[in-house]
Amino acid sequence: MGWMERAVRLTDESELLPPGGGLVLAAVSGGADSVCLLDWLYHLRDVRPFRLAAAHYNHNLRGEESRRDETFVQNLLAERYPDIDLYIGSGDVAGAARKAGRGLEDMGRELRYAFLQETLQALGGGVIATAHNADDNVETVLLHLLRGSGLRGLTGIPPKRDGVIRPLLTTTRTQILEYLRIYSLPHVEDSSNTDDRFSRNHLRRHVVPLLREIDPWLEERVGETAAVLRREDAYLDELARSRLTGSVPELRRLPEALLPRVIQLLAERAGCPAVLTLAQRRAAVELVFGENPSAQISLPGHFTARREYDKLILGPSLEHVPWEPFPLAAGENRAGDCTLQVSAWTYQGEKPGKDCFYLRLGDYRLRPRQTGDRLRRPGRPERSVKRLMIDEKIPRLYRDRFPVLEGEGRAAAAAGLGQDQSFLPQAGEACWKIEL
Repeated sequence: MGWMERAVRLTDESELLPPGGGLVLAAVSGGADSVCLLDWLYHLRDVRPFRLAAAHYNHNLRGEESRRDETFVQNLLAERYPDIDLYIGSGDVAGAARKAGRGLEDMGRELRYAFLQETLQALGGGVIATAHNADDNVETVLLHLLRGSGLRGLTGIPPKRDGVIRPLLTTTRTQILEYLRIYSLPHVEDSSNTDDRFSRNHLRRHVVPLLREIDPWLEERVGETAAVLRREDAYLDELARSRLTGSVPELRRLPEALLPRVIQLLAERAGCPAVLTLAQRRAAVELVFGENPSAQISLPGHFTARREYDKLILGPSLEHVPWEPFPLAAGENRAGDCTLQVSAWTYQGEKPGKDCFYLRLGDYRLRPRQTGDRLRRPGRPERSVKRLMIDEKIPRLYRDRFPVLEGEGRAAAAAGLGQDQSFLPQAGEACWKIEL
């Protein structure tokens, strides 16, 4: 069976094409793989009905070479595929990467796919076709193996995911180049593909050829194994989704094989942009079983996994936003993460609570907690504000976001904790009523 027959078989078995003759938007960089993809899709329409369009994204990373690629794609479509609409996008990948503190490859991928998705939606929807091939699949599996990403990483590149299809996934790069030669199809070369500073390039140029000497069917073997692992991975994911929870006690009761997978799914649900490495999953498991109720670890894409007592929270990093002390005033007072409503009141002996205080008249100010802050709440022994926050299971990350009301140079009350009894007014006395 030739590669084109295998590509058609993959397309049919994996149901890659959109139903009802929908749109396929081919991502065309101008390189050999994408030119092959475009031409193959162009002729596939004769036997599989669908509409075809093309899109090119200029990353502006290689100066004149980037402009050359864009012009090449425009000329290619005009000369060989004049009935196919081409959509061009561009972005400052380097500037965006610097601003976000991320790598060029990672940021380029994000901006490119964002452009492709926006273009597809503007055209009424369909699927995006990319030219990932069997060699790319081998390189991806090896990279994930070296980085320690577990079973998920060893499943390689899926033929279809999130509206992106990869019909050439069973096709080798050698077969692609032979196809271009036979049909006299031009392409451009990306000079960065020879830069061994990129791990993928180093594998492609030095490691994969050695493995291919051991087994000439390397791409096919890896592809078959990855397909088997994808099915097993999907089954384990189904089990993990049925046990998805952020409750630490429930997480501790999960089977050892499912816990890291549940953590990965929690990360995906929170929007974390990357597959967690084995080390990151292991660190998250240690959060679950650790004794520190406020511990946290960093994850890719400015995300964190953190304990909040009996909860495991995965989400974007919460940056501490400092705020300056200011005088308490009648009306609404916004301090930290709290809003306090202050009004004049006549005290009738009401019992103050954690979110409602009655303070005798005086000058007060709102400020973050300080070392040495203490409260003696009515009917209770004096304790430090820090200890009270621990008792109330307020995560460490949030403690500076809870304001303290200071009066006479000491803590008079603290949001979520209560007030000091020495600041309670007498019955019938005018006071400040403060509600959170």
